[in-house]
Amino acid sequence: MLHRVFVCIILAGAFGCQSPDASRYQLAGYPAEVQPTVEATRTAHQLEDRNGGVFDNEAILRNLHRIAVSLQRRTAPQRENWKVQILNTDKVNGFGLPNGSIYLTRGLYQMIQYDDDLIAAVIAHEMAHLEAGDCYKEPPKTKDEALRREICADLRAADFLRAAGYNPQSLVELLSIIEQHQPAGWAQIRQNAISQTLSMAP
Repeated sequence: MLHRVFVCIILAGAFGCQSPDASRYQLAGYPAEVQPTVEATRTAHQLEDRNGGVFDNEAILRNLHRIAVSLQRRTAPQRENWKVQILNTDKVNGFGLPNGSIYLTRGLYQMIQYDDDLIAAVIAHEMAHLEAGDCYKEPPKTKDEALRREICADLRAADFLRAAGYNPQSLVELLSIIEQHQPAGWAQIRQNAISQTLSMAP
């Protein structure tokens, strides 16, 4: 039996996992006995090579790690392998891999760098995709399916943020910041779904 693993992507065009462009990073099938983390590690090297390598700033990486750990402790305490890094490119993008590696591009980070809640929103959204196993699913066949998957990740991420003490409303703000990079109308639909869910939260 063959399995297939995909990169979870926060694309500039969709801010999410497995958008239509995600096929560029699709991996070939591999035998069941091969660990997904092996493929994820290989893909991590490919992503770094394609995107200018890793932006090495100890203070920034320490802050990203702190935020990731605070989310992990409250949402997935059994999983301790989260690693967040910055790719040295001006593109506005982000990536998540099944081995717990999450990447923000420098272009995306520069848009949110002064707000830990916004950084946490990006990380939580990717964690939500990975914890839901979206990176093992086939890419969405339609935009509606892709949008539904993004909303599910948004709502899960909102729970993660709330549990870890971050402002879940930061997801709404984040979607406003990257609105121009998404398909028309997506930001508003997703913001409405998040706001409606938050209004019903105890």
